[in-house]
Amino acid sequence: MSRMCTSATLLTPLGPRRVMTTHLEFHAKRQPAMQARALVDLHTQACAHAAHPPLDDATGQPLQNKVHTPSAILCGDFNFETRDAEYRAVQAPPAADATRLIDACRGRIRSWPTRSCASVAGTTGRSVADLRR
Repeated sequence: MSRMCTSATLLTPLGPRRVMTTHLEFHAKRQPAMQARALVDLHTQACAHAAHPPLDDATGQPLQNKVHTPSAILCGDFNFETRDAEYRAVQAPPAADATRLIDACRGRIRSWPTRSCASVAGTTGRSVADLRR
C-alpha cells in the first residue's frame, strides 16, 4: 500500500517547528524498514535546508521561500515497537547537519510501554508539553 508523510512548519512561540505525520505499512515485511529510513532521510533533507537555506527571492513572485528548521515533531502510526529495527533506524544518530529524533514517549506511557508515539528533534531540551503551550 502506498504511504506518505505530510509535513508542515508551524510558527510557535518557541520558534518554528516542523510537524511530520505518517502511517507506516503494517502487513508487508520489507516496506516498514524502507519507510523508516525514508522518514529519517526526509528529516535529514529538511535539516540541510535549515543549515543552508535557499536564497531569498525579492521579486515578489508567488512562490517564496518558506521557513526551514531542524526542530521537528514526527508523529503518526508507526506500526513498530521499540525493540524493532525500524525504531532503531528512526532513533539512530543523525547525519552531520541533522538533529536527532528522540522518542518523546519512551518511558512515559505505562499502559503501552513498547510503542513509540512521537519523536522530537532539535527542541533544545524542551518537552512536548512545552511545545503545546
